[in-house]
Amino acid sequence: MNLKDFWNASDVCWPPIKKLEIGPWTIREGGGGGNRVSATSLNNSNSFLDTDIVRAEAAMKALSQPYIFLIGKEERELDFTLETLGYNIVTPSVIYGCDIDRVSNFDIPPITTFNVWPPLEIMKKIWIEGGVSESRLSVMERSKGEKTTILGRVSNVVAGCAFVSIYNGISMVHSVLVHPNFRRKGLGRYMLNKSAKWASGRGSSYIALQVTEQNNEARSLYKNLGMEVKGSYHYRVKF
Repeated sequence: MNLKDFWNASDVCWPPIKKLEIGPWTIREGGGGGNRVSATSLNNSNSFLDTDIVRAEAAMKALSQPYIFLIGKEERELDFTLETLGYNIVTPSVIYGCDIDRVSNFDIPPITTFNVWPPLEIMKKIWIEGGVSESRLSVMERSKGEKTTILGRVSNVVAGCAFVSIYNGISMVHSVLVHPNFRRKGLGRYMLNKSAKWASGRGSSYIALQVTEQNNEARSLYKNLGMEVKGSYHYRVKF
């Protein structure tokens, strides 16, 4: 998986309401669904002019969104330019990925995980209480890839959930969440395994996800599952 394939899959599996191509930019309308679906990013070329940034800001303003740019690790010129214009860094993040067999190669205890679509109300409740807003749940609804949610149980109690969608052989996992009362019991590991098994059964050969740089607990889990760092990015924001 290269990063271009990853971002293409991301825009299908975790989609904005709409995308606009303006000059060198992809402008996303997020509808309150978070930075990823609201961020403006450079297209294939790193080339841009100061006037292009003005055009991007005007487009984001027309959507009643904050000014948000997604900056890949290699986009140093854009990063520096936005810094000089008063943009602040938020949410440094890491991309993980690996062949799907690495994550699906162990057994899950009986009645621990289930794939469910649409998500049950108890799953939505866990997500919302954990900070996954209704607007983010709407992103799942409009995802264009083949998709499901993963329900996780601990001691016969619904304790966690995740969302997974597939595009072009890449399975993208989002919103992995375990209720605080049931953490450190291996449920995150089982839900990722279930995601991989479900996606593999539908022809996916690769699994990928994004996580904030500071989420050391989740990053340790992904590393232990055999996932590798494939890239990094952050946002530049000015309100």
